[in-house]
Amino acid sequence: MSRAKLVNEYVRKQLKKFRNLKGLTQQEVARRAKLPLSSYACLEAGFYELRLDNLFRMLAALDLDIFDIWPSESYLSTVPGQRTKGARSGYDHLYLKRIQEFRLNDVVMLSGAEGAALFVQEETQCRVLLQSHLSESWVERMRLFIASRTELPDGFTFTRKTGKKELALYLKCKVCPPYLAQLIERYLLIWSFLF
Repeated sequence: MSRAKLVNEYVRKQLKKFRNLKGLTQQEVARRAKLPLSSYACLEAGFYELRLDNLFRMLAALDLDIFDIWPSESYLSTVPGQRTKGARSGYDHLYLKRIQEFRLNDVVMLSGAEGAALFVQEETQCRVLLQSHLSESWVERMRLFIASRTELPDGFTFTRKTGKKELALYLKCKVCPPYLAQLIERYLLIWSFLF
């Protein structure tokens, strides 16, 4: 089974599990997600592959977030016959990157920020992993600030250190409410497993 199919199968089972835990019928979730019942039933049964737009509609209908149902990297790497993180196919990598870009855009939208960028610092090298709504020159400037461990202007920086690497999310905004800071911390935890 490919990694993408493995993720799809895991997510599908989690959606069904949470629907049952909440005591909801397929019809109720389909109505809340604004999906035809037949489409929802086929998605849950695995006849159709989940698309991001439908997935997030179902998550909203079940009052869940993506990290409630997404498999951990450690789960994916322990399944027999699965490739390790470094051996992902291009499709798998693109699929996971789209999810992460959605998360970053979600942070920008919720904060009303001008934009955001996610960096990874490994020893002396600092790379840009994701960026949203920031010019290339601004992102490069922020990368230099992070590489030199200098305080960043005009925004907030959130960091998470894991082993020899440190992730830094720069959010270009004037205010960051506590609920958003908590969400960013959760995303950094997820990103620390993926990057």
